[in-house]
Amino acid sequence: MIYVDHAATTPLRAEAKEAMLSAMEYFGNPSSMHKAGQEARGLLGSLRETLAGLLNCSPREVIFTSGGTESDNMALRAAAIEGKKLGKTHMVISAIEHHAVLHTAYALEQEGFQVTYVKPGRDGIVSSESIEQALREDTILVSLMYANNETGMIQPVEEVARLCQKKKILFHVDAVQALGHVPMALDVLGADYVAFSAHKFGGPRGIGGLYVKKTAPLYSFMQGGSQERGKRAGTENLPAIAGMVKALEVSLRNLEEDRKRIAYLRDQFVDTLSEIEGVTLNGKMEGRLPGNANFCFHGASAESLLMMLSEKEICVSTGAACAAGALEPSHVLLAMGLTKEEAGSSLRFSFGSEMTDAELDTLVESVLQVYAAQTGKR
Repeated sequence: MIYVDHAATTPLRAEAKEAMLSAMEYFGNPSSMHKAGQEARGLLGSLRETLAGLLNCSPREVIFTSGGTESDNMALRAAAIEGKKLGKTHMVISAIEHHAVLHTAYALEQEGFQVTYVKPGRDGIVSSESIEQALREDTILVSLMYANNETGMIQPVEEVARLCQKKKILFHVDAVQALGHVPMALDVLGADYVAFSAHKFGGPRGIGGLYVKKTAPLYSFMQGGSQERGKRAGTENLPAIAGMVKALEVSLRNLEEDRKRIAYLRDQFVDTLSEIEGVTLNGKMEGRLPGNANFCFHGASAESLLMMLSEKEICVSTGAACAAGALEPSHVLLAMGLTKEEAGSSLRFSFGSEMTDAELDTLVESVLQVYAAQTGKR
């Protein structure tokens, strides 16, 4: 099997699995006062400190969650509560956000908030100027992802962070696609909230976190016990946390080497496909995550191409959302200005460093074969 869908999820790193197995020996509840519980609590504290060191932040600024979706919800809901207190009920959200952000924004609109959705340019970038133009006196929050999950385009988050600091507006960054794949220091980034998820950088699924700057408001998202400083109830998943921390540690240690390898694979793939009539890259080549290539195969059905590649044991993605069993055009590509037909003809390829040169050759040949089978183009 050739796996080219790392933007959806990544294989579990061996080091992360080993860390998880080791943490399973700490069977006590970290909230218990007896020896077994305190041993588990000690490990939890140590893991939090290690993670904070990797992120360049304080351990008290890290909240463990079930993943990016919960983290995004927690951040937007915290800003909404704060906004109501201050009489600020307007948010600025980029139109290319993950559904975890967009659907939360839609729900907040039903609760009385006004939301301005800012579209990107044809290159997939949401400019800081367009964000600034959307701000109002009653804006409480801006949300802009670090890198888009479909196109891989890296957004000007540091520029927007400075803008929000100047305007005294809360700033949320969904960094799920970026953490572990690009250099990132949260103290430099300057955001108030940063969401991340372990399974995007070789950790287990179902675990993630939310960075919350010391000065940013945070309210209880899940009611129950006093875990996570009383802001996120529920017994902490110690093995999963151990796997996440170890996966990020290894990812950052190998960052430059992996980025070079992944970018090489991606670039070879892009160079070859770009020569094919009817095949165009969505977004510009510069300024995207090293492993992402999103192509429009004009005249073909992305769903059909995906299934034909799957029969060849090649795993790729349309990058589209599945609603009620029907494949919908990508909201990201539509926001960039692609037609429904173009969005419905687009596939996302997201590479990992484990791919061999032989697998790359097989991937290229297979993509050309299935496209030719649909359109006759080669």
